[in-house]
Amino acid sequence: MGEDTSVFMADSFNATIWNNGWWTDPDMYSNTFIDSHYYHVFAEHERKLSPKQHIAYTCSKLARETASCCYEDPSHNTKVSRGVSRIIGEWSAAFDTLPVELLNDIMENVRTNGEALMMDRFFSKARQDFLKQHVKAQMVTYESVQKGVSSGWF
Repeated sequence: MGEDTSVFMADSFNATIWNNGWWTDPDMYSNTFIDSHYYHVFAEHERKLSPKQHIAYTCSKLARETASCCYEDPSHNTKVSRGVSRIIGEWSAAFDTLPVELLNDIMENVRTNGEALMMDRFFSKARQDFLKQHVKAQMVTYESVQKGVSSGWF
């Protein structure tokens, strides 16, 4: 592979296990990224959070988790890796509905009634405001973690 080739590897939803210092050689591991995916809908306890709790969860727990890897001195976490970096490869504004459950309901209604549920739904101003803040909180959190530890999101 050439110098302009980037390598992305999944963190298996547990980035902290990768913070063991094996990637510290910048010549060997530059352009290597640990790819993390953060969603608020897969675990029931996360879906039950209030809007305010979702934002706090992002700004505290997910910020700490994002900053938990990619150091040359694992366990101390003071020297940012010059090799591998971190990127948040997927995240979502969804917060309270497991998509597969909703999709099953929509498709069942299409099958039985010929109509897709919720395709004309209306979001209240409060929900729109929350979703906007929820998205902003994630963007700011994933971009602001210590430079070099996180390369942001896409």
